[in-house]
Amino acid sequence: MGILRVHEIGDLYSFDANVFLPNDKDNSDTADVCSFMLMLSLAYNDLKYLSQINVCINEDKPISPGKCNRHAGQYSGMTWYIRKLWFSILRELMENISKSEAILSHPLFEEVLRKLSKEAREKWNMFIDVSKNVQKNIPEYDKYKPLKELCERMRNHVASHYDLNHGNMINGYKNHFISQPKSRAYISRGDAMAERKPFFADCIVAGYFELLLKKIEDTDYQEFYKVLNHPLWEIIEAFIQVRGGSFRKEIDEI
Repeated sequence: MGILRVHEIGDLYSFDANVFLPNDKDNSDTADVCSFMLMLSLAYNDLKYLSQINVCINEDKPISPGKCNRHAGQYSGMTWYIRKLWFSILRELMENISKSEAILSHPLFEEVLRKLSKEAREKWNMFIDVSKNVQKNIPEYDKYKPLKELCERMRNHVASHYDLNHGNMINGYKNHFISQPKSRAYISRGDAMAERKPFFADCIVAGYFELLLKKIEDTDYQEFYKVLNHPLWEIIEAFIQVRGGSFRKEIDEI
């Protein structure tokens, strides 16, 4: 299913909100599974929002890609910002999964996984393997194997954190402007924030990303979202149903 605009979304359903809360009949560790499921649901939404924002940005794509102008600079900077957030969210998701062995093998979560389609279960298992750095000689897995390290470094050095300790800011900047010069450095000046922009700052991220790809095998990280999207959604739906929730169709309030 494609990424839709904000007003284009499926029919509205409700369910009992208590399905994500442990009850008196649950084991003591059921709360951990519930928390894990809420985390997966939040990550699904965050990745969906980024994809929707990316669609909106692409509707204002420069007429002449590759040309040096303010429009192209704004567009490029916003697309790099989306990538930074994407790397950060995916890194957090993989980190939580790699530390949640007890939850992944919990009877409740295993019951949820049994309800997945074959395709969703295979893609979920591949994501688990990538998150845990499991070594496999499978072509489809191998092309995504470098993703965890790529997300880790982007998140830690130029996305969620502004790393000043390892020279990554300067290295990214130098790689873009000095090591393999691509352009002069640009800024937009004005009296208000809407008019101002240090375009050169976005080049820190682009330059650092290029450096990483010299050390880490390239991987189609955007394609990986499509791999992850479907199993995450099936897991969310299945959990609600396993916990006794039923979906009731609702009518939008006007």
